[in-house]
Amino acid sequence: MPDQGTKTGGTDASSPRDDAMFRAVLESMNDAVYVRDLGRKLIYINPAAERMTGWSLEEALAKPCYEVFGDPGQACNKLCPIDACLASGEPAQHQEGRLVRRDGAVIDARVSISPLFDDGAIVGSVVALQDLSEIQDLMRTRTQDLERVSENLGRSEERITAIVENIFEGIVTIDSTGIIQWMNRAASEMFGYAAEEITGQNIKILMPEPFKREHDTYLRRYLQTGKANIIGTGREVQGRRRDGSTFPMELEIAELKLENERMFLGVTKDITERKVAEQQILDRTTELETANAELEAFGYSVSHDLRAPLRGMDGLSQALLEDYGDLLDSVAKDYLSRISKASRRMGRMIDDILKLSRATRQE
Repeated sequence: MPDQGTKTGGTDASSPRDDAMFRAVLESMNDAVYVRDLGRKLIYINPAAERMTGWSLEEALAKPCYEVFGDPGQACNKLCPIDACLASGEPAQHQEGRLVRRDGAVIDARVSISPLFDDGAIVGSVVALQDLSEIQDLMRTRTQDLERVSENLGRSEERITAIVENIFEGIVTIDSTGIIQWMNRAASEMFGYAAEEITGQNIKILMPEPFKREHDTYLRRYLQTGKANIIGTGREVQGRRRDGSTFPMELEIAELKLENERMFLGVTKDITERKVAEQQILDRTTELETANAELEAFGYSVSHDLRAPLRGMDGLSQALLEDYGDLLDSVAKDYLSRISKASRRMGRMIDDILKLSRATRQE
């Protein structure tokens, strides 16, 4: 698997064995992908790129590249990121870009660029775009489209490999016995294995227990009965890295039937950051609930401690007025009346504070 760009004219031991498998992946992925020659002319866009731009393949090939995948308001005369990548001969990963759809809507996208080599010479570029403005159910659509194969793609196995290498999800293919046939760059980085060292090993090496122990039985049962558990559906599982650490990931498995061979393709996505964010939200919610409970307890405690002396003040004031009113002058009676009214007003204020506290907690 080439490290810098893609070169044609040789066979890479870590590449898939069948062009059809790569075409199926290319045509089914959700990342938009296009191929451009040195003259900035489009020579291919995949179905995801058609959906992202609003242009069909035939319409896009008849237009300048920047009208389909760039901002028409920006002239493409200066050195653009793709030309800079071609000038250096080095891939450019995870750059930020902007795409203006056919209907005028603006899409923010993450862009990966890779030069395309032929016999050592750069002949064009492969560009993959991931839409950052919408959350898509990647697993569901990929399952529906995995078996679509374009017989007219007309590209070599090495060029198709370069396109697959530039998508953001990890891809691993196994045969019907669970032996790994190939993995792309994203999967290699995700699990910590080089593609050449993982090829030929059982897929169980990427699984912690109990998935590792159960996998062979599940695969054998599926091949015998056709009864699927996770094939064709997405789910969250645990992956195992080379260093033995585990991480949460989304996994979807699809079956590929290539002539007389049955293979399985797994699409993986590391969701560690999402899980950390979810846990932070849960922790913060627990902290808020604890704080609210403490506030409620404090409110009731203060209410009880204050109400008792207030009731005493009010009661004693009333008792003085009733029992000794004849002995008191008008000024003393007025003072006692004020004490009684003030204590009652304070009691009502405490009630209002408790009501406000309960309403705030409910919100």
